[in-house]
Amino acid sequence: MNTGQVGQAREDVKVKAIRAMRLVRDELTGQSEAQTDDARVERAVAAACTTVGITPQDYAAAVRGSPELTELERETLREALAGSTDPGPHDEISRESPSGQPGDLHKNRTHPIP
Repeated sequence: MNTGQVGQAREDVKVKAIRAMRLVRDELTGQSEAQTDDARVERAVAAACTTVGITPQDYAAAVRGSPELTELERETLREALAGSTDPGPHDEISRESPSGQPGDLHKNRTHPIP
């Protein structure tokens, strides 16, 4: 493998690590920290790595080797376990919903400034 191929392989592992983080976040979202022990996080990481096609060891090496990925992993786990900083029902009611009700897109909108 030449230098360019090695660099590309590292980037591919980083991209797959980010995809795995998203899957881990989705798996753990909504569970309190009391319900989520280290073993559960490790199982979620292992399952996500299998899904995206990397080993947990490659995932860990990619995260350790990049300060940005380390920060992203920390924040991803924090958000999944502690919840979003937005206290509103952002995941239930679309900001585009004119009446503020989920799925209600049938009311006419008028711009406040004609």
